[in-house]
Amino acid sequence: MIRVLVIVGGVLAAVGLMIFLLMRKLRTLADAAEAELRADLEAADVLLSERSANSFGVQSQGVTQVRGNGVLLLTPRELRFRMWAPARRQDIPLNRIVGTEVARSHLGKTKGRPLLKVRFTNGQGADDSVAFLVGRGPKAWIEAIDTARKESKA
Repeated sequence: MIRVLVIVGGVLAAVGLMIFLLMRKLRTLADAAEAELRADLEAADVLLSERSANSFGVQSQGVTQVRGNGVLLLTPRELRFRMWAPARRQDIPLNRIVGTEVARSHLGKTKGRPLLKVRFTNGQGADDSVAFLVGRGPKAWIEAIDTARKESKA
């Protein structure tokens, strides 16, 4: 009986250590992504941020994209996203955003929760979109993006 308890205790300790190390690695990835996005910004330039937004991909890149967590920032000039791993970055100037909405899915992917969907004109001049699962919910992001777009036009 004692032998079983020692084995179970050892397994639980190993699992706990692995979870701790994984959480530490994720925090390191998030810190690096956020530092990259904020590198050329003043603190006042960040209107809204989310350290663990989940990207559902860019429509023009198709359904085979991997969904991934990353840092999402709204500035007075653009919406920035940097995935933790792989280190993919997407910056969408506010003047290219044509609309925002709440969506239930994007590219056939869903989480059963409302998503922030951003429709924009891509670098090739075509209509495109991207969707994110954000912790504060999409309505706060939609309001902030729409306000920033109006102020950038003024």
